Amino acid sequence: KGLGGIRTFFEELDKGATTSTVLKVVLAGDAMAGKTSLRNAVAGRPNPRQAEKDRTIHLDIEVVPIDEDLVLNIYDCGGQQEYLPGQLPYITRHALFVLMVEAPCAKDQFFEKKLERFLVLLQARAPGAVVLPVVSKVDDADAAGPLCEWFDGAAGKWFEKKLREAERHGHELKALHVEPALAVSVDRPESVQLLRDAISNVAKQSGLFPSVGQRIPLSYQDVLKTFGAVAERGANELALQALCDDAAKVLGETTTFSPHGAYRPYDELMALWGRYCETRADRRIENPVRVFVDATALWEAQGRVFIDGRLVFLQ
Repeated sequence: KGLGGIRTFFEELDKGATTSTVLKVVLAGDAMAGKTSLRNAVAGRPNPRQAEKDRTIHLDIEVVPIDEDLVLNIYDCGGQQEYLPGQLPYITRHALFVLMVEAPCAKDQFFEKKLERFLVLLQARAPGAVVLPVVSKVDDADAAGPLCEWFDGAAGKWFEKKLREAERHGHELKALHVEPALAVSVDRPESVQLLRDAISNVAKQSGLFPSVGQRIPLSYQDVLKTFGAVAERGANELALQALCDDAAKVLGETTTFSPHGAYRPYDELMALWGRYCETRADRRIENPVRVFVDATALWEAQGRVFIDGRLVFLQ
């Protein structure tokens, strides 16, 4: 940020602040690993098992509150290999990755097909990211310990091998931060609660996810409201009018969407934000560009928006 950016941040905090509570969570794993059933269970649905005919196609996104201090923005990725190219942009180091394998495949002969390709992907696309390994469909609680030990050991051996290879070639490898594995069954509510607790504990560990629990300026929320106005109304002039009339909602609370508001150039949204700031006599923003840049980076880290090149995707 530099000294100027830091100064702007604290000046905006003094004008009003809130606490950031959203964590982007990516469910990764092979097809039929139980990712969507797990999402249903974490969300508290009474019948969480997902029928095979209702499997995830490409990607589903759902917001799931855990408690008053943590909200999960869950990216549930379909596990078929043909979906992977379209999912790559969502693999970012700011997310918590829940990497899953079903209990019958938690064996050495399945490691390459079921887990290694995801470890390669995460290491390449999100070095240093946090990974929470999960063995799913563990209906027998007595089997949980050995299955978790296998996952921890197999992943550990893989990383040791990659570190040796990197050293041999003179490369520096920023390894993934892998948490101890958990064994979960959607039919055992106590195991689902252990997963919820583990996610909460990881999210609130100091330094792992700075966006969670951080005090942020209220003006960051106003940037998200600008995005919501564009997503809902499409045309910039209509969005600006809604902002000025205090009729806009923050992105994520909008209930209707315009086909013309799916995405916008980054610079165009910044210009609209600047025009909105000029109309606000109640709370002047001294450096609207800096606020826009920092707020947009936070919302992207939380999965609230997606940026590709100079386009900001809002829907």
